[in-house]
Amino acid sequence: MMCLVNGNAQNISNKGKSFWLGYGKNTSGTSNFMVYVSSEIDTKIDVYLLGGRVLFRSYQVKANEVTLIGPLPVGNIHLDDEDVYASKSINIRSEVPINVFSHVYSSKSSGATMLMPEEAFGYDYFAVTAQQTYKGRHHSWFYVIAKENNTKIEVTPSEASHGGLAANTTISKVLNKGEIYQVLGLSDNIANTGVDLTGSRIKSVVNSDGNCYPIAVFSGNSRTAIDVDNGGDYIQQQILPYAAWGYKYLTTPSVSSE
Repeated sequence: MMCLVNGNAQNISNKGKSFWLGYGKNTSGTSNFMVYVSSEIDTKIDVYLLGGRVLFRSYQVKANEVTLIGPLPVGNIHLDDEDVYASKSINIRSEVPINVFSHVYSSKSSGATMLMPEEAFGYDYFAVTAQQTYKGRHHSWFYVIAKENNTKIEVTPSEASHGGLAANTTISKVLNKGEIYQVLGLSDNIANTGVDLTGSRIKSVVNSDGNCYPIAVFSGNSRTAIDVDNGGDYIQQQILPYAAWGYKYLTTPSVSSE
């Protein structure tokens, strides 16, 4: 059973007091994982690892300045396989509303995303990834983070997964607070290609107690080439729930080399 909620996209903001994130599959094991925080007033923030249970470090954030958090211990947080992880999520908590950005980079690859606070979490998502094209074994991916115990989710991948999930077949998982479930797209390291998981659906549904909890969902690629002949980048993005989708958007042309 799906959650019955009232969606209001206009109430969604990227400013809040509690943020959850993970480190989705990355080909480079030597990348730096950094977080950037800003606030309109002075505040203190606490960064928790191990599923949000253990304090990593506290920081003082000065008003109208960017505070750098990290590098975070990638060996303890990297989501390497298709699995449920009990102790790899990160929880950032503040005394006042803040803005938070995540950045993963190495000498030849970089990917960043704006983070959304708990208040902006939703119940129904569609993953957005890129076609997987880069030499070696690489994957498109998405992952789910629960902020409450006994969070039941349903996942329907649009393509076959590395862990054996069939395309367009729904499976369910129950996650506890701070747990992450990552799905990797099937890839072929000989042909240097992998499936695009765009359109995969992730929903929070009613659990055994009759409750339904909002979730955070991220999607991306471990490394892929996008309109380039040589090279590729890590991609990560916290995605907005379906309730936040709209009808009219403003954009600007990209830079062209022609």
